[in-house]
Amino acid sequence: PGLALLADISRALRRERALNGAVIITEPDVRPVVSDSGVSLIRVPHDATDRLIHEELTILTNRLAGQWFAAPDVPAIYRVENGCWQLLVTPGEYDPVACHLQKRMMPRAGLRVGAAPHHGLGVPAYAPIDCGLLRHADMVLQRQMAHRLAMGEILYTEEDLVRILMASAAAREAARQIRLDTRG
Repeated sequence: PGLALLADISRALRRERALNGAVIITEPDVRPVVSDSGVSLIRVPHDATDRLIHEELTILTNRLAGQWFAAPDVPAIYRVENGCWQLLVTPGEYDPVACHLQKRMMPRAGLRVGAAPHHGLGVPAYAPIDCGLLRHADMVLQRQMAHRLAMGEILYTEEDLVRILMASAAAREAARQIRLDTRG
């Protein structure tokens, strides 16, 4: 019953995001399975319940964090994305060509200091507090939130966060350049 309730909540969250303009790209996932006989890959359908719950609760977590930071005017890093000018995919249906083309036409999401919508996800504010791909930003935001809750004051000013974003971008670019240089 617990997972069924979470699945129902996740479906409701996804419907709400779709109504708010989210681009829901439904495509299967491939997961490795490791056993004594080796590694095999299995295709996980786009509508797998565990995947739906994970995606929607992660988006909800980062959305609520974005709203929390914005409400008391606590400086934060937000992931933002402009809206997509054309919708090629139909939620719930898998069309590999439409999925590929939709991803190519989606504007790149970026990080900024100051609340702004993430149109691709259909949320008013998205602070990556639980985002493995943005580990540095989420650690900074976790520290900002913990400090505010414990001490009643901010740890990082907007200027501090801009400097952190710039340093992080420079480090990512240096790592990218090293990868390119080592390919030969």
